[in-house]
Amino acid sequence: MGLYKSIERGLFNSLTKKIVGNVLFLILPHIVLMALVYRHGQDLEVILSTVEMSESARVLLANALSTFWLSASITVGLALIGGVFAIFFMRHLFLKPIQDITRVLSAIKEKGGDISVTLPVYTCDEISVMAQSYNEFSAKLKDIIADTRSRSVNIAVSAARLKKVIGQAS
Repeated sequence: MGLYKSIERGLFNSLTKKIVGNVLFLILPHIVLMALVYRHGQDLEVILSTVEMSESARVLLANALSTFWLSASITVGLALIGGVFAIFFMRHLFLKPIQDITRVLSAIKEKGGDISVTLPVYTCDEISVMAQSYNEFSAKLKDIIADTRSRSVNIAVSAARLKKVIGQAS
């Protein structure tokens, strides 16, 4: 576990870095495959130029190789576009709500514990469940504080009455 913590602290110390790292990990096989296809494709082109065959067979093989290159390039391009889209989409899904929640919690701390502010609920996932749970906790805490305040006022009124009665009795 120490190695994981060290790598996380050094390389993946933010959600953005974790998202990018995971998406790149998924895209990396496409990039490696493209490099291998490029290398072996060059070998095939050299072989095609040295092997004796009819011109029509050479044209057919060259067209097939061109189609393969185009298909491989489109596949890798789509994987890269999908990866970039996934990075921005995941950042929007995770980071925006977490940043807003952090901003609200910091404001609560700076205002001396004013819990009147509620956390925003954006989506239907664990982050929104956390925000809703906090909002419910905050509402319950407000009720407890209001009840305590009401009881303390009643105690103060009762104490004043008791003091008046004691004063009259003496």
